Amino acid sequence: MTDTAHHTDVVVAGIDGSLASRLALAWAADEADQRGWHLHVLTAWQSPPPSTDPSTEGEDAPPSTLSEPDDAAREATEMVDREVQAVLGEEATVARRAEPGRPAEVLIEATRHARLLVIAAPGHGVHDRWYGVAEQVARNARCAVLMVPGPDAPRAGAR
Repeated sequence: MTDTAHHTDVVVAGIDGSLASRLALAWAADEADQRGWHLHVLTAWQSPPPSTDPSTEGEDAPPSTLSEPDDAAREATEMVDREVQAVLGEEATVARRAEPGRPAEVLIEATRHARLLVIAAPGHGVHDRWYGVAEQVARNARCAVLMVPGPDAPRAGAR
């Protein structure tokens, strides 16, 4: 199989606002700096599903729901800015994107033009859904993928 993707000297940090993704962002920034590559910070967002409130059946959508995709995009963009500032500082000049779509699909698409994707490794408990995303990304990425363990991950040699 021939890979026609054009890889540039880019490290993509896929973030979701979690502490684990902050660690991934810090690792990605260090790697980009050491290699002299560009850092792109990326998150995915999805619109909330349409209301299933039976009281609004047959009516036009209430005005408050008309801006939900815009709200989701704005919140995702603000989260990326907030995380970049928290991890890299106020003066950080990195590419930042909040893309609509399912997280795995957005991350996989980003790998078409990157040399490395850095994401948080799946953890335990409430973020179990991340296992599916991480598995899809690892199987379908067009570049190397590094999954950075979270702060509560077991350490090698720990008992």
